[in-house]
Amino acid sequence: MKITALIPARSGSKGIPEKNTKPMDGIPLIYYSIEQAKKSKYINDIVVSTDSEKTKKIVESYDVPVNYLRPEEISGDLSTDYEFIKYHVEWCKENSVEIPDFIVQLRPTYPLRKVSILDDCIEKITQNEYDSLRTVVPNDKTPYKMYVIECNILLPLFNEVNGVSEPYNQPRQILPQTYIHNGYVDIINVKSFLENDSITGTYIYPYILPKSETHDIDTMDHWKKVENIIKKENGKNPQRRKLKFRRTTTTRTKRKMDFIHTNKQQAHKYDVNNQSIQINHTTKSNQVNQNTTTTQENNSSHHNKNRKQKKIIRPMKIAGKPARLA
Repeated sequence: MKITALIPARSGSKGIPEKNTKPMDGIPLIYYSIEQAKKSKYINDIVVSTDSEKTKKIVESYDVPVNYLRPEEISGDLSTDYEFIKYHVEWCKENSVEIPDFIVQLRPTYPLRKVSILDDCIEKITQNEYDSLRTVVPNDKTPYKMYVIECNILLPLFNEVNGVSEPYNQPRQILPQTYIHNGYVDIINVKSFLENDSITGTYIYPYILPKSETHDIDTMDHWKKVENIIKKENGKNPQRRKLKFRRTTTTRTKRKMDFIHTNKQQAHKYDVNNQSIQINHTTKSNQVNQNTTTTQENNSSHHNKNRKQKKIIRPMKIAGKPARLA
């Protein structure tokens, strides 16, 4: 069974620029999802769907090949999950690559995603007949009391639910509990996708999560909150600090050798120039010293000559008082 982790990472984020590659506590955000996929007991294929060369280079430095760049027309602000998922399946067909049985969508905006929950989600859908799986959390605000405005008229979304008329006028307690999709984990049964041309299908497994597991990142406030949690976890587990961003060993070694070679050349050049500077400096210093000595001697001779020519007039004392000079 082929289970592919498909990680969407388009560029052009407006809320947080370059969000997917922005360092989260020193590590590119996207790597957290790559790490989770690698640790899963069931995922045996990792694909990053991106339109960015920068993201491609970073991902490949973690030994995850990026076989294609997503087309621009399906990488905009209004592009849907359906578009890049379908593109990947079609790419597999066209390039004679085995089509996955299940696609596990891992959004990079969940760096705190737990591998145990991820694996449990995979077990649920692979052991049952469902078209897809979505993680959800209980919704605080019931949609049965919500409205839209048209032509300056307030219109309820629902006029009836489960035989209850005007639910927007009824107590919340008698209305059905609703859930909201939080994007923690989505799993698509590819067979159902090919048959129904839908990433959800009709039968969706509801994997209910507590609200405490929802740490999606949309704003810088979310970012700072999640980063603080990660820093605390890293403080308790120093091994995670080894996940700092790295490049391949070959590239690192080459850059290090180039750096050392360049520095040696600069050091040699500096030594030669420095010797020349010192020689020039010594010559100039000697000249300055000689000029200074000559100047001092001339000044001293001139001063003594003036002292000999100048008549010294001393005041006379009269009746115990100094006389005034004319």
